[in-house]
Amino acid sequence: MKSFKKNVQGLRSLTVAVMCLMLCLTSMGQQKKAKELFRQKKFSAVIEHYTRDFKQGLEPADVRILTKSMLRIGLVPDALELAQRSYLDRPAEPEIILALCEALIYEGDYAAAYYLLDEIVDPSYKTDELYLLAQQAAVLKEWQNRESEYDVSPLNGFNTPKNEFSLYIHNGKRIFCSSQSKDDVAQELYDRGKKEYTSLWEADGDTSDHRPFSGGRFKGKFNIGPFAFSKDKFYFTFSEELSPGNNLLQILSTDASDPSLSTAEVVPLFDGEYNMAHPTFSPDGNRIIFSSDLPGGYGGMDLYYSVKTISGWSSPINLGEVVNTAGNEVFPRLIDGQLYFSSNGHPGYGGLDIFVVTDDMHREDLRNLYAPINSPFDDFGYLRTGESSGYFSSNRPGSAGGDDIFMYQKKKVKPDMRLISGILEIEGIPRKNVKMVLTDKEGNILEQAYTDMYGVFYFNRDPEGGEFNIKAVEDDESVKKAAVFLTDSKGNKSQKLVADAEGNFTFELLALDDYYIDYIDVEDNTLFAFTMKGQLFRSSPGDMDENIEINLITERGIIKKDTRSTDFGYFQFNDVVPEDRYWFFADAGGQPLKMAILDENDMIVKILDQDENGRYYYDRPFDEGQMISLYNEDMELVTIAADQAINIPNIFYDLNSYQLKDSAKVELEKLIDILKNNEDLKIELSSHTDSRGGARYNEELSSKRAREAWAFIVGHGIDPKRIVAIGRGEDEPVNSCIDGVNCTEQEHAINRRTEFRILSN
Repeated sequence: MKSFKKNVQGLRSLTVAVMCLMLCLTSMGQQKKAKELFRQKKFSAVIEHYTRDFKQGLEPADVRILTKSMLRIGLVPDALELAQRSYLDRPAEPEIILALCEALIYEGDYAAAYYLLDEIVDPSYKTDELYLLAQQAAVLKEWQNRESEYDVSPLNGFNTPKNEFSLYIHNGKRIFCSSQSKDDVAQELYDRGKKEYTSLWEADGDTSDHRPFSGGRFKGKFNIGPFAFSKDKFYFTFSEELSPGNNLLQILSTDASDPSLSTAEVVPLFDGEYNMAHPTFSPDGNRIIFSSDLPGGYGGMDLYYSVKTISGWSSPINLGEVVNTAGNEVFPRLIDGQLYFSSNGHPGYGGLDIFVVTDDMHREDLRNLYAPINSPFDDFGYLRTGESSGYFSSNRPGSAGGDDIFMYQKKKVKPDMRLISGILEIEGIPRKNVKMVLTDKEGNILEQAYTDMYGVFYFNRDPEGGEFNIKAVEDDESVKKAAVFLTDSKGNKSQKLVADAEGNFTFELLALDDYYIDYIDVEDNTLFAFTMKGQLFRSSPGDMDENIEINLITERGIIKKDTRSTDFGYFQFNDVVPEDRYWFFADAGGQPLKMAILDENDMIVKILDQDENGRYYYDRPFDEGQMISLYNEDMELVTIAADQAINIPNIFYDLNSYQLKDSAKVELEKLIDILKNNEDLKIELSSHTDSRGGARYNEELSSKRAREAWAFIVGHGIDPKRIVAIGRGEDEPVNSCIDGVNCTEQEHAINRRTEFRILSN
């Protein structure tokens, strides 16, 4: 995977010999030596072994070891060819299926890898390894459609055929790790310089004009780096071979003003011969985070921290399961309250991926940096230099060779919506409950809102500029004397609008940094939406016969939904977000009306009165024994009925298909947010078919639909153990479309759905 003396052409000639060996010999293979070489990460030596020393042919386990070795050193096409030819010869062998799956992942064909794993039927292979590989394939299958946030490019004027990695910018200089010689042995995940004698180098810019750091006082037959500056000290990882194949990593420190290996001392973090590497520090220098294989951890190398006390550094404390896994967590770097690190234990693209989590280790904040920053190869050594740019290291193909340094820049993304706020005054006095209408220059109505008791109104608008009109709709003649002011984010008047002869207040929406505009998120319907019923009346329910407009509004008076009352004053709002309090406004021309909230049987739940703004509000009552409280996708606390089957809207499928549509993915992303907002939440995810087709076929089809939804959710970082995916076939239609009943295509489509039910919270 890293630098090696054999060139790529030479290694590819070895793979041709391996192909011949695989096709010509069939006797039982002995993998002991190959496995040991692979364990030592001597991947090119594994390839040589199978062509020079190995004389007994390739068994399925040999194919897998060889395929993985090729992948680790970047011979992806050769590895894929080997795995594919082996699969064509022996398609039922689990080891060969696993080898082909891993090669497909490196190739980027995640969907093929995901579905290929279904072909393993041997129960002895239903292990954690298969489970993790299936999770990775599911994750990547969903991630491949993500729109890239960054542009990534290698520093071609900086990288050399040597290894360059872990860039650090200090006092304007680029300081980095680089090897001076090459070796055909790949390096350890946590010792990038194994056998290559990595040292520290510096440059004045992103150029190839490199020079030894600190006058070359860190060079020798040992490995130096990564490193960190903290106040007046320079800390670095030091690795020297104690015996053949036995290296010990230590953290040393020296004076930052005159750094030198000769004056460095070991940082006393723990007694005993354990690897300690990759230091990073809090801004005040009183906390160090590092990587170590101390006993009692979660896996290989874990991240730990120690705190500086009067008597020295405290005993190391493991950062815990949010960060650490059964794999390796390495190359940490604290930047502005966030911890960046690399891991091959969290779901990712393969090899080491770069992750970020807030310094307080909240699980919901842990995230993969995604492609193109991450790849199937090792990605590490992250450095953020601004809000939208930085550097990282990778051994991916396409640069100068070995470990190289890459630059990333975030693509510019326009905000979804902006908030326009204003004040309506009549003869200098704010006027409440006046409908304000926002139109474009052609007069098309874009949005409506009511002013509050202070005359304040709000509109949501898209980020594009243009000319707009605001009009106050009021029968009162005094509205002709109205004045409209646009306000800034603090509610201060910033611009007075002048009305034309028709009472339109015209203004131009300027650039995105215009001073009176705020940016807000656009609220979407939650998965927990429900129908709310009500009734207007004067003295007693049923005494109304007018058709009155009723608005469901926010506390600020923005109209969220509108409807009209029918006979006897009844009205209904669909797709209402579960909230503790609801606000209503009835445009009754000043009549003093009362409002009743009704249950599903049209029985009165509560009678509401008007507040000082002429608005009604309703606080929902709850029976705690029959309800579950949790956070919805917008981190709002909602309460729903226990054991309630919640239909996920728009999760529809074409006939005989289990592929998710784009509209379905939008809805599932809401469920993903709910799961992330409620760490202990476990759900049952059930998929259904219509009645057409045989019962057994429909059961299998619904199982595939459930698994497709499961894969999408798991692909966004949700623990698969929190989701039970079930295919229920045609047994639970929501309408009368069962076998023997003639139904329209639209009626059948309603039964092709996905629901979820909360199992525990």
